Amino acid sequence: MISAGSETAYQSLYISMTAAAEAVREGRLSMERAQRLPVVGGIALLMIAVAGLCVSAGGWRAVAGGVLVLAGAAAFFALGRNHELSLTSLPGGLVAPFYDETARDAATVFVVASLLGAVTAAALEDVLQAITAVMSALGLAVLALLCLPLYFYAQQGAAFTWALPDTRVLFAALTALTGIAAIDLRVLPGNLPIPLGALIAAGAALVYLLVRRRPARRWDSLR
Repeated sequence: MISAGSETAYQSLYISMTAAAEAVREGRLSMERAQRLPVVGGIALLMIAVAGLCVSAGGWRAVAGGVLVLAGAAAFFALGRNHELSLTSLPGGLVAPFYDETARDAATVFVVASLLGAVTAAALEDVLQAITAVMSALGLAVLALLCLPLYFYAQQGAAFTWALPDTRVLFAALTALTGIAAIDLRVLPGNLPIPLGALIAAGAALVYLLVRRRPARRWDSLR
């Protein structure tokens, strides 16, 4: 018995109390997750519909471009910057420099992948199709990144009033949102605060016009 100073009895009591507390915690989390399920399901269906539109509009180029954007972002994060999904990735514990750097890296990946996508779109009929393919690829990449904060919301919700969230999932969700926000970066100084997304579309059009493949003319046979 605990009153008698039995260490075994104390360990048994501690284990049982911990298991009971964990069961209560998981039960409450499961109830809250069930309450969020309609919202999460609705958002997921909307994302699937938008992804279908992107694939329909951009074809295989949109899928390949989206994969290229995600692969490039992951390479920048894990290999280029040697980051991990951990708060230890924050230099000196400072949040702002890390996310500023992440946004710049994401913007770089978006631009490079979009220019490559514009080159592959050179066989398309007109410049609007090329722009659509490039922007559809970015759209698919953004939707894929949105899955992380959506998953976090499904698991933990938007407010943490009684249970601390998984810091790895939270860190991944915030990093993904930072990458998405790079689309709206104002990259031109002065009186031209043009967002990066608009510049990517313009750059894709320019690249397409420079490298497009003109179809060979078919000459009518001489009569």
